Amino acid sequence: MWDYFLQTTHQTQCHRIVLYHCDKDLHVFPAQGYGEEAVEVGPCSNSWGPCIVMLKNVDVCPESFQAWFEDSLLRRHCTRLYWFQAGQTRANGQDALISAITALGAPAGSVRLHCHPRLLDKVLAEQLPADWQLHPKHFNHVLSVVELEEQYLIQLHEGTLYRLDSLEPRSFPGSCSRAVNKLQEALHVLGIMTANLALAIDLGAAPGGWTGLLADFSKKMGSSQTSVFLT
Repeated sequence: MWDYFLQTTHQTQCHRIVLYHCDKDLHVFPAQGYGEEAVEVGPCSNSWGPCIVMLKNVDVCPESFQAWFEDSLLRRHCTRLYWFQAGQTRANGQDALISAITALGAPAGSVRLHCHPRLLDKVLAEQLPADWQLHPKHFNHVLSVVELEEQYLIQLHEGTLYRLDSLEPRSFPGSCSRAVNKLQEALHVLGIMTANLALAIDLGAAPGGWTGLLADFSKKMGSSQTSVFLT
């Protein structure tokens, strides 16, 4: 089994992901195999919360998870994705972290660091033995490290499983407003994207992003479906 960590840019996104995972009637996570529990983890204060969601004990392997993730609603919210063997021993403190990574042995070829928080990149770059060849772009392996209350999870895996391009939220080409993401998420979560809707009304349609999405949605439903917009 695996533990997956989904990093977002805002705590509100983390909280929504946890709620989506808890409610199996919503059309976000598959019914089985994608974690026994979702929890918000990471640093927080009285004014802001964690920006990482942990999916515990996922049955799906990293290759299959990434294939699902690419076409899922979560792709819009997550900026980074980490995975670790479930139940692995955590390193207590940075000295233990360096020792644990050193004990793995430097792999053949270069390594990209993939850490949260990102300040760990600098720490590891300065303290890892010289035989660890580090490179941010041209690499054969990825070293993932996530800090949880001064304990560290470690995973070294093949570089082919790492996405070099950014996981920044996708936008809708040609849309006049990013607010279209909100409506698309609501339709997706409630399962309306696959429902047989005969009528869609957009009241106060300005600047028109929602209207454009509903128009595209209607076209996809077939010629028998009709969308009506009041502006």
